[in-house]
Amino acid sequence: MNISDEKVWKRLLDEDSKLKELAIKAGVENNSQRAQELNGCFAINCGDGVVQSEAERDLAKYLFCADFDGERIRNAISGRIAAAKEAGISINDL
Repeated sequence: MNISDEKVWKRLLDEDSKLKELAIKAGVENNSQRAQELNGCFAINCGDGVVQSEAERDLAKYLFCADFDGERIRNAISGRIAAAKEAGISINDL
């Protein structure tokens, strides 16, 4: 999900009160570009070199864990199904 798109970022903030709280604390509620920079940076070295405050680190962690559109969970399930089929395991046994 491209949260650098202002409309997407605003929609996410409206739908997720915890995200909005963290974004306000980090000072990026009106800065979708900065939010995009923080999105995913936690996965690469815990945000070192990108994160500039503890509030931004908290937001980066939340963005790293969040699955706003359900894509991560669908990918995980699809991957597990593919691995099970490859191993000869019925998906009914997962």
